[in-house]
Amino acid sequence: MTDQKPPDGTAELTSMGGGDRLIGQLIDGRFKLRLVLGEGGMGKVYLAEDQKLNGRRVALKLMSPRLTMDDEFRTRFEREAVLQANLPHPQIIQIQDMGECPEGAFIVMEYSEGRSLSRLIKELGPRPLDRALDLLEQILEVLDFAHGQSIIHRDLKPSNILIEERPGREVVRLLDFGIAKLLGDGSSPGEALTRTGFAYGTMGYMAPEQARGDSEQLDHRADLYSVGIMFYEMLTGEVPAPPESRTHPVRYAMWLQENSIPLISETHPELAMADHVDRIIRKALRRDPAKRYPSALAFLGDVREFRREATASTVASRVSTPRTTAERSQKTVAESLGGRRGGIWGWVVAFVCLVAAGYAFMLYGDARDQVAKLERRPQGDASRIAQLEADRKSAGERADALSDERDNLLIQKGSWNEERTGLDAARTKAVGDLAKATTEISGLRQEKRNAEQAKEEAVGAKDKAERKNRELEKEVEVKAGEIKVLQKSLSDGGGDEQLKALNEKLEQQLKTERARLGELVLRPTQESYDALVRDKRRVEGERDRAEGALEEANVKRGQAEAQREQAQRTEQASIRQRDAERSDRKLRDSWIRRLIDRVGRAAVPLDLWPPPGIRDTPAPPPDGTKPRVVLVNDTSTQVEIKIVEVRSPSGVKRLNKMAETVAAGKSISFDLPPGATRVDLRWDAGWDKNRRGYLRRGNERSVAPKGPETRVSLGK
Repeated sequence: MTDQKPPDGTAELTSMGGGDRLIGQLIDGRFKLRLVLGEGGMGKVYLAEDQKLNGRRVALKLMSPRLTMDDEFRTRFEREAVLQANLPHPQIIQIQDMGECPEGAFIVMEYSEGRSLSRLIKELGPRPLDRALDLLEQILEVLDFAHGQSIIHRDLKPSNILIEERPGREVVRLLDFGIAKLLGDGSSPGEALTRTGFAYGTMGYMAPEQARGDSEQLDHRADLYSVGIMFYEMLTGEVPAPPESRTHPVRYAMWLQENSIPLISETHPELAMADHVDRIIRKALRRDPAKRYPSALAFLGDVREFRREATASTVASRVSTPRTTAERSQKTVAESLGGRRGGIWGWVVAFVCLVAAGYAFMLYGDARDQVAKLERRPQGDASRIAQLEADRKSAGERADALSDERDNLLIQKGSWNEERTGLDAARTKAVGDLAKATTEISGLRQEKRNAEQAKEEAVGAKDKAERKNRELEKEVEVKAGEIKVLQKSLSDGGGDEQLKALNEKLEQQLKTERARLGELVLRPTQESYDALVRDKRRVEGERDRAEGALEEANVKRGQAEAQREQAQRTEQASIRQRDAERSDRKLRDSWIRRLIDRVGRAAVPLDLWPPPGIRDTPAPPPDGTKPRVVLVNDTSTQVEIKIVEVRSPSGVKRLNKMAETVAAGKSISFDLPPGATRVDLRWDAGWDKNRRGYLRRGNERSVAPKGPETRVSLGK
């Protein structure tokens, strides 16, 4: 049996795993399991060999089949792989592959030979102050990178910190992002992996807000609290919270609320510079997150400042050592002379002691002369060092300000994304209403065509009835002629009255038939036509309103896109500024350390500042001083800007990535690069909502920038 170190820190591991049924089997036809490295709440970790890469050793984390069926645990397991794979840092264990097999879901990660920090403390006890500070600096550097990617770990503890022994130093490796949180995650409440009221993490290392389950207010400062607990444990060998308070999250949260973290200067007064250590730990372990260190970078700067003070104190104590040695030598000589006066060996011993004392006095004299030289150094050196320290602190403050500004921009970006989502939803609704109105118009047009066809049929029926009427009239005329002939032939027989009555009856029937035909043909046709006209006007009004809503949604969407692109440009500039500040600060720190080392050894001229490579980064220009061009739409309809190009000594650059729509009476602006000489424009104008197109296309204009703001009219 051989004890192994868990590469992912889930637990301190036990044996070769000879009793595990999966040892020796192939996972996914590629990874051969060799031994069990660890077992945690979500599964086991194996040492495996990649058969496709000549047996390269990897760590394979296999989720238990029972948890694989749980959607929440499975999603968290996959989330760990995705988050950790997106953190390409040499001190973070890297994810190499993930997949699923009959035994469950698995993650393949880099294998490390290091031991966990918890095992190191358990086997060797508390770490010396200088080693604890070195490990603390490395942990904070890795956290600064992870927080810069908007990821918080939420489960920092010594078992998740691997320590690799390398020549000259111990190197920290961070792992296990199983319950990490992505800041600004846009998932819906039903999809969230952490819920309000549930505490995720390890009791003893969780921040108060994390123990309360307040996931909405949880941010990167919870990780800094856990780092403060680990620093306390590295120096004392124990966590501040007693074991009985770590049995339940509610009990742990109550203990944090009612008790204070014990001071190291009181519990371990023998620790060097315990007061300074208490100052750092107290600030990291504030109950209120707003009173803690604002960022890992600020925490790191305070630790480095304390480390420099500790180093200076150690050097000062070493300089004072010759005086004590000389006094001790003198005392030894006196004792030798007093106790061995009677023999020659006593004189020999006394002579040797005197020679040693003289050598010690000589060393002390050299050290005193060196100290005197350093004290006689011009005061300008000290003031220069103080100025460099002030510059370093100022650079750190600027970096913190840029980090805060970046956080604000991320929050603003989230609100803009929400607004954009609302605008997209409104646009989708307007498009749906327009499609519905178009369908109704098509139906009404079909009804109109049917009505016109019915009208034509009615007109045809009317013509047919009129022809029939004319035929009847002709027939009546024929009958009337016959009657007249009959009247003439029967004039002597008194038949006139009968003929007259018959004639009147026929004429009355003819009038009635004519009226009935006119009422049947004309009246229904006119009423149907009027109804169709009214429906057509109503539908056209609804279509116009839908088109207006769609145009308004397009304008708002264009404005939101412009604001989002401006925010992205500002964020990128802030990130570049922050990276430059960080690089300069690292270079300045390195130069200051070298300068302090030289001051400790001998006189060094200070006319070498600034060192090669440090950029004199100018402060960002005040708002409103950057030149820009403003395009004003002074027409009565919207315009669409196709191309905005600027010419400068560096070349031709297009300012708009896509076509921009500007509503009537509105304007849009673009920032110009330094040295801009000409701006070329192309746009379409004269929007016709009936034709749904622009009447004046391909308008072009070139202007020369003048002053901080150049306004261009798009209507002239």
